[in-house]
Amino acid sequence: EAYGKESMDAEELKMVTTMFKDFGLEFKESEVVLTMMGKSEAAQWNFSEKDTKIINTVSKTGKKADLVIAKFDEKEMVITVGRAGPFVLTKA
Repeated sequence: EAYGKESMDAEELKMVTTMFKDFGLEFKESEVVLTMMGKSEAAQWNFSEKDTKIINTVSKTGKKADLVIAKFDEKEMVITVGRAGPFVLTKA
C-alpha cells in the first residue's frame, strides 16, 4: 500500500492504488523479482557500498533501479523504487 496515503486526496490515492495494486518484491539470494502492473521482471541485486539502505538492481535487459529502504522490520518494509513510492510492503 502507499505510504502516507492519509495525506493524499481521493484522486491521487485512486491513481496510486490502481497503478501499484499488484506491486511486490521477492528477494532471492542474488536476484529480486519485481512485480508491477501485472508484469514481473527479475534483476540482480546488491547493497550499495555507500549505504546499506540502498539496494542497487540491474535487470537482465539492463534496466537499473535503486530501491531505498526507509523502514525495515520482521513484518514490513517501507521502500522507494526510483521516483515511485514510498510503499509499505508486508512480508508474505
